[in-house]
Amino acid sequence: MNKKRIFEPEVASYLYKNGANLIEFFRDKKKKDATIFIFERNEKLNELLAQRTR
Repeated sequence: MNKKRIFEPEVASYLYKNGANLIEFFRDKKKKDATIFIFERNEKLNELLAQRTR
């Protein structure tokens, strides 16, 4: 399974609300206030990321 790491909470929220498959999330060990979101990389995720960057 291909995975995509997202570091920005706003982007992760947008992806999740619009149907992207969130696999897991966890706190960054180096930066205690940062969270890393792991999404399944598929056509839906690529489409949503393309829309987000326009």
